Amino acid sequence: MHKSFEIKASWCRKEGGMIKTVKKRWFILFEDSLKYFADEDQEQEKGQIPFSVESTVDIDTTYKIQPCFFINCPERKRVYRIFPETEVDRDEWVAMISNLINLKRTSGNPKYITRFPRFFTFFITPSELLWKIRKEDIPEISVMLQDIVNKNAMSINQLGRMVAYICQNRLTKLRLYADLMGEFLSTQKNVDGAAILKDCPHLVALLIKRRKISGKQLEGFESKSEDQICDIFDQGSLMNAIFYDNLQAFQIYADKKEFDTNQEVDGKPLINIAAHYGAYKVFRFLFKTVRVDEVTLKEAAFGGNKEIYKLCKQKITTPREVIDAAISNHQTEMVSYLYSEEELDYTYISCLRSSNFRAFFDRFFKNADPNWKDPEECTPMMGAASAGFQSLLLLISECEGSIDSQGRDGYTPLCFAAQYDQIDCGNYLINNHTNLESNTARDGTPLVIAAKNCAWRFLKLLIEGKSNVNATDSLGNSALMYAIKNNNEEITQLLLESKANPNNLNKNRDTPIFYAVDSCNVNIVRMLLERRATVDLKNEKGDTPIHRACKRNNIIIVDYLIRCGAKLEELDHHNNTPLMIAMDNSNLDVMRLLIQRGANASNYDKDGSTPLMFCAKNNKLDAAKVICECGVNPEVMDYEGKTALMYACLFNNVDIIRYLASRRCNIEVIDKFGRTPVMLSLASKNFDAAYALAQAGCNLHAKDLGGGSILYYAAFYGDTRMAKFCIDNQKGVELDINIDNQTPLILAATQQNSQLVDILVGAGASPDVFNLRGITPMCIAAINNDFETIKSFVKNKVPIDGRDAKLNTPLMHACACNCIEIAKYLVDCGAQIEAKNSIGATPLSFAVASNAKEIVSFLLFKRANANNVEGNGITPLMITVMNNNPQIAKLLIEFGADITKKNNDGNTALDLCYVHQSSEIEKMIKQKMERGF
Repeated sequence: MHKSFEIKASWCRKEGGMIKTVKKRWFILFEDSLKYFADEDQEQEKGQIPFSVESTVDIDTTYKIQPCFFINCPERKRVYRIFPETEVDRDEWVAMISNLINLKRTSGNPKYITRFPRFFTFFITPSELLWKIRKEDIPEISVMLQDIVNKNAMSINQLGRMVAYICQNRLTKLRLYADLMGEFLSTQKNVDGAAILKDCPHLVALLIKRRKISGKQLEGFESKSEDQICDIFDQGSLMNAIFYDNLQAFQIYADKKEFDTNQEVDGKPLINIAAHYGAYKVFRFLFKTVRVDEVTLKEAAFGGNKEIYKLCKQKITTPREVIDAAISNHQTEMVSYLYSEEELDYTYISCLRSSNFRAFFDRFFKNADPNWKDPEECTPMMGAASAGFQSLLLLISECEGSIDSQGRDGYTPLCFAAQYDQIDCGNYLINNHTNLESNTARDGTPLVIAAKNCAWRFLKLLIEGKSNVNATDSLGNSALMYAIKNNNEEITQLLLESKANPNNLNKNRDTPIFYAVDSCNVNIVRMLLERRATVDLKNEKGDTPIHRACKRNNIIIVDYLIRCGAKLEELDHHNNTPLMIAMDNSNLDVMRLLIQRGANASNYDKDGSTPLMFCAKNNKLDAAKVICECGVNPEVMDYEGKTALMYACLFNNVDIIRYLASRRCNIEVIDKFGRTPVMLSLASKNFDAAYALAQAGCNLHAKDLGGGSILYYAAFYGDTRMAKFCIDNQKGVELDINIDNQTPLILAATQQNSQLVDILVGAGASPDVFNLRGITPMCIAAINNDFETIKSFVKNKVPIDGRDAKLNTPLMHACACNCIEIAKYLVDCGAQIEAKNSIGATPLSFAVASNAKEIVSFLLFKRANANNVEGNGITPLMITVMNNNPQIAKLLIEFGADITKKNNDGNTALDLCYVHQSSEIEKMIKQKMERGF
C-alpha cells in the first residue's frame, strides 16, 4: 500500500515532465535542498530540489483533484509542484515541508533534519495505519512492524503495548487486529504474545482461540466462541446496549422498577460509559436526569462525539485535560475542534502514551523550537523519555533538542526516564552526558526518583554512572530509605557499598534503620548496624528503633537491637518504654524477651503508673499475666492512690479483675475517699466489674468516708443486679441507709426502677421515708407517672393512701400530674377519693387545678364530692373559674356543684367569673340560676 506522488520541475526535464515516482517518506530536508533517495537507507542519492530560507509553501486551491504545493525559489526563479493523491498525502506534506521550513527559520543557526524519513517510517505511518486499520493494509502493516523491531525503533514489548492499546480503543475492529497480530507473531521467535498484548484481553483471548498464541484461555473467555469474544459484551446485556448505542435495548433495562440511572458498572457511572463510547442516544436519555461532571466531559472528548461534548459543556467548564482525553483515543476532529474553538493544547506525554505519533510530531514541528514546552511544561525529549522511545530521543537530539531541559518542578528527561524505569532511554541520556544530579523541587534527583518508583535497574544504571547516592527528596528521604522501605536487600547492599549514609535523617528524624524495622527485615537491620547505624537515635515522636520494633512485634529484630546496645528504658514523647509499647500491642513474646533482658516491669511513668496498671486500663489480659508471672507486686499504688485492680474497675475490664482476684490481690483496698474497688465500679457504672468483685467475695458491708454502702451505691447508680446480690448475700443489710434524705428505695423510685423497688420493698425497705421535699417513694412514682413502680408498691402491700409531709396521697399526686392511668388504678385498688391533705384539698381539687378533664370526669362518676371546701373556702368550681376552663365547669355544674357557696372572702363562683373574665362559665352559672337551684 505504498502511496506515491508526482514531482514536476522545469529544471530537470522539459516543463511538466515526470522526474520519478517515489515514496515521500524518503525525502529529507537539508540546509539548502530537499533530497530524495532510492531507498530509506540513503545508499543511492537520486536527485535534489534546491530552495533557500526564503522559500514558501502554498496551496493551489484551483487544482481539481487535490491541492498542489509550490516550493518557490526566488533566487533561481523556479517553482516546484507537488501533487498529493489524497488528503493524508497532503497533510503529511504539510508536516514535512512547511513545518520544517518554518523550523529552519527560527534562529540564526540552520537546523538540519537528516533523519526525517524515520519519523514516518517508524512512527507516524504505522500508528496511523493501526488506528485506521483496513483488511487490505494488514500485510503491509505486518512488514512495517517487523521492520520497526528489526531496526530497533521500538522494542517488541513497546510494539505490543501500542497494538494492544489501539485495539482496546477500537474493539469493533477486533478481528482485523487479531489477523494482523496473528500474521506478525508468526514471524517472531520466542515472543510471549499474551504478555505483550495483555492490555487488551479480548485480543489475547481471540488469538488464543485461533491458536496463534499458546497457553490457557483467559478467565471469562473459556467457553466463548470467536463470535462471542468479538461481541465484546454479551448480547442483550446493559453494556452491550450502551456500547452499540442501542436505545431500544437500553430502555428495556431502564423500564424496570429497580433500575437506577445513577448506578455504576465497575465503579463507572452509566452516563460516563455512554460518553466514553460515544453512545449519543443513550447519553441523551441519561442526561435528562443524571448530573455530569468534569470526568463526563473528558469521557465525551475521549469518545469523540461532539454532540455529547456540547451537551456536557452546557453544565461544565472545560478543563485543559479534555484535549488530552481526545488525543488518547486519536479523535482527530475533536482535537482540532478543541484546539481551534476552545484554544486548548495537549501534552507530549498524552500523545506518546496513546501511540498518537501524528499529534506528537504535529506539535513538535509546529512550534519550531525542539525544546518548546507543552501545557504541563514538558519538552518532546521528556515525553519520549517517559514513554521509553530511545529512537525518538535520538531523532529529537538531532533536531537539537536538549537532554537537560527542565520542566515543572525541575524535572529533566532523565527524571522522567527514572520515574517510569525506561532503562534504554536512561542509557542513551547518560551516554550523552546528561546531568545526573538535576534536583527536582519535590522528588529529588533521578536516583531518588528511581528508588521511590522501584525502578531498580535504572537505579543501578545511575549508581554505575557515579550519581550521588546521598541525595534526598523534599521529605529528606534518600534512595537508601526507599530501597529499604521496599524491602530490597540487593539494592540496599549496593547503596551501602557505594557509601550511602546509614544515619541520614529525614524531616521526621527517621533514619534508614526505622524503615528497616518497619519492613521487618532483620538482614537489612544487620547491614545498617554493621555500617555503624545509630541504634538509639530518636525520631520526632521520640521513638527509637527498638520502640518501633516492639510495635511491629518482631522479636528477632528486638533481640538483635538489644544485642547491639539498644536502651530498654528509653521513653518516647508519650513516656512509653519499649515494654509498654509491646504491652499495648499485646506482643507477649517481645514482652518476655524485654523482661528477661532487664526491662523494669515495675517501673513508674511520669504519672506514677506501672506497666500492670497500663494493662488493667487497656484490658491487656495476656500482657498482665506475663507481668504478674515475673513477680511484680499487683498492689502497688500510683500517685492518686489507685492500684491496677482499681483501674481495671474504672475501665470495666472484667477479665483483668477476675485474674487479679484469682491471684489474691487485695479487693478491699480503698482510695483517698474510702471507696473500695466495687464502689469505684458502681460509680463508673461498670456493673459487670462490680458483679465480678461481688462474686470474688468482696466485703458487702464496706462503707466509704461519707457512709455510703455498696447497696446504696447500687441503688444510686441503678445496678439492680448488684442491689439484689447485696440483699441476698448480706446478713443484716441496711436497707434504709439515709444519706442527704435519700434511701435506696427513694433512689429507686426517683430513677423509675420498678424492679429495684420491688426487690427493696419485698426485702422490707420502709416506704414511709421522705426525700428532701418531704415526698414518699410511692408519691414520687405517681409524680413521675411511673405505672410499673406504682404496681410494685401495691403488689408489696404498701399502704395505698400513704401520706407525704403535706398529707398528700399518691392519688392526689397522680391527679395533680394528670396521670389518668395511675389515678384509675389507685381508685380501683381502694384509694380514698375523699381523702384530704393539710389544706383540705381532695384528689378532685388537684385534678380540677391541673385541668385534668378526664380524671375530673372519672372522679365525679365515682361520686367524688363536687362541693368540697378547702381551708380558704375554695370549692372545685371556684378553682375551675380561676383556670377559665368551661369544660370542667360544665362537668362540675352537671354533677351538682353549688354555685351559691362563698369563699372566705365572701365571693361566689359567679363573683370570681367577673374577676377572672370567665365569660363562658359566667353564662353557664346564670343559666343554672335561671333554671333554679
